[in-house]
Amino acid sequence: YSWFDEGSVNRSFNLKRGVASINGTVLQPGEVFSFNKTVGAASLKNGYKLATVYSGDSMAEGSGGGICQVSSTLYNAVVNAGLPTVERHTHAYTVNYLPKGMDATIYYPDLDFKFKNTFDYPITIKGTAKDGDLNFRFVSQTDAMKGISYKFSRKLLSEGKEGWDTQYTTSLKPGKVSIVFYPHPKA
Repeated sequence: YSWFDEGSVNRSFNLKRGVASINGTVLQPGEVFSFNKTVGAASLKNGYKLATVYSGDSMAEGSGGGICQVSSTLYNAVVNAGLPTVERHTHAYTVNYLPKGMDATIYYPDLDFKFKNTFDYPITIKGTAKDGDLNFRFVSQTDAMKGISYKFSRKLLSEGKEGWDTQYTTSLKPGKVSIVFYPHPKA
């Protein structure tokens, strides 16, 4: 699961639209799920709205803003279910809705998020986005995991400084502030 701000109306709309595109998808044994194939382009033409997106080294208004939170939350469900990832890309910057390095960016059609059903049974993907909570879960036969359970944990591989640093510059107009996000290491 991840949290989102319902007050960001267009972004919330895009999240809910993306989740609705995935909810109820059945993945057969051995089948590979493709986020881009399932959801399609998060474009205005496909009914998505303008909201903030990562664009290169900055943030800007773009169609489908928020759709990467859907792919990232689904990625976390995949990791917790022990399913193998076939294709995944991280953002160049740390996202604020999931732990560092646990995101899965998409950019139709070039960057996709894919995973494979390695169970002997079909998996139904259930997703909801309501009251600021975005959730994904997988439904299958009771013995699909053959008694195996997973406990997800993270290990700190390097110690890094986190927090805000103020840097003064003459390159901005007086009274303007620029917030810069530094990249996290790819996981």
